[in-house]
Amino acid sequence: MKHIYTYGGQIAQRHLTVGCLIKNKAQGKRMTQVTAFDASEAAAAAEQNIDTLTVDSGTVAEIRNAAPHIFITAAQYMRQYVTEDEALGGAIDAMAKGADAIYSPRGLTTIERIAREGISVQGHTGLFPARATQFGGLRTVGKTADEALGLLQDFRRLEEAGAYSCEVECVADEALAEI
Repeated sequence: MKHIYTYGGQIAQRHLTVGCLIKNKAQGKRMTQVTAFDASEAAAAAEQNIDTLTVDSGTVAEIRNAAPHIFITAAQYMRQYVTEDEALGGAIDAMAKGADAIYSPRGLTTIERIAREGISVQGHTGLFPARATQFGGLRTVGKTADEALGLLQDFRRLEEAGAYSCEVECVADEALAEI
């Protein structure tokens, strides 16, 4: 159990921290993650020793109470915040309520803005379902060399913007293995 101070200034304990997640990834250790929509699902996940939870940013306080030691990533959705200021405000609010990190599918400037405030932020690359029209519909991304190189650039840009991790959706296995 790791002793931490939360973003809201409270003393707390977590099974994992961002540092642990990065170390585990580097060592090839597999971890479990589920989405919890309410306190009962969060409590069930805790009973099953799930490593991390992804939750709607509006449910952080409820879920933190039900699963006090699990690493929680609060998800911000595309339509939830229009401006970078709104996204930053939502991130600060979710962190103050007990989130350990923020997930944002928004652009690099939003990721950078959140990260500059010392908030651990997870980006997104690959297929964005809400932007599927830009990809010619719902499909696997990264099947061509150009698309695979574009994904590599996306990962690098997210890292440069301050993202500690990245959700990858519908990406060709071969491209992801090479990246």
